[in-house]
Amino acid sequence: MLQAIRGLYDAVLDPDEGPQAFASVCRLVAGEHLTFFTKDLHAHRMPFVTGVGVNARYLERLAMAAETQWFPPNMLTMPAGKVTLGQSLWLKHHWRDSELYNEVVRPDGGYDGLVAVPFRKGRYSTFLVIERMRGQPDFEETDAKLVQAVIPHLAHATQIRLRLERAELAAGQAHRAFDLLDLGVFILDAELRPGFVNKYAEGLVAEADGLAFNRGTLHAASINDTKALRRAVKSAVDLQAGRGQTGVEAACDTVFDLNIPRPSGRPSLIATVMPLGVEHSRNAICAARACDHVHQEAGGETAA
Repeated sequence: MLQAIRGLYDAVLDPDEGPQAFASVCRLVAGEHLTFFTKDLHAHRMPFVTGVGVNARYLERLAMAAETQWFPPNMLTMPAGKVTLGQSLWLKHHWRDSELYNEVVRPDGGYDGLVAVPFRKGRYSTFLVIERMRGQPDFEETDAKLVQAVIPHLAHATQIRLRLERAELAAGQAHRAFDLLDLGVFILDAELRPGFVNKYAEGLVAEADGLAFNRGTLHAASINDTKALRRAVKSAVDLQAGRGQTGVEAACDTVFDLNIPRPSGRPSLIATVMPLGVEHSRNAICAARACDHVHQEAGGETAA
């Protein structure tokens, strides 16, 4: 039981751990098949689905069932957080005559099951189904109680995963916006290791004319310029880290300007380094980082 619960939380941070975690849940009640998925009730699709003992074609049929709205009404209105015996759930709803059973479940041999909606909130609902095959003993209430102990943890883990995905999506959208700029953006830590580099900045370092990556860190053409850049970035990071003492606006509005010569003789890059990660500032992007931008200007280029 503890292994199954711990595995669910591990799977939140590493989706590759999902199948192993759900296999532990399936073994709790000697199930043969397990399917868990999140259904977007607005878009009629499944943003997340995983299975144990089922093949890819089964999951494809399940996704089609979500898109074509084959889920029986009583399945969509099940009380959240409760494990139900499949035979009692479908007794009055002609389960064997439903499209979901005949088009999705039956071709894969599924028969008796434990069914649960770990949580339903807003546009999302989750479903857990554990099945045994024909000829095997039906699930009993003791089996339902075993799985019931896991359901609150599965609901919590899934909601954490959804929040992480929303945060990742928002961060991805912000980063894609940087790619539209005609200037280079580097998000760096105090050691000049990059957390993000936009497309324009990738072009700059590819030229290796003033700025380049060396062993995973950003370097200028000369040792002294690299040291100056590191000092500026470290000062920006220190300002961000100590924003409680210096004040939010003071930390955000502080910038460090540097000229970075280019060996080719072209006009120098002008680097503007600023602290990031102040949550309520227009400059906030990520914690304990500093940012460089580079763009084309008349008579030269600017790195900020």
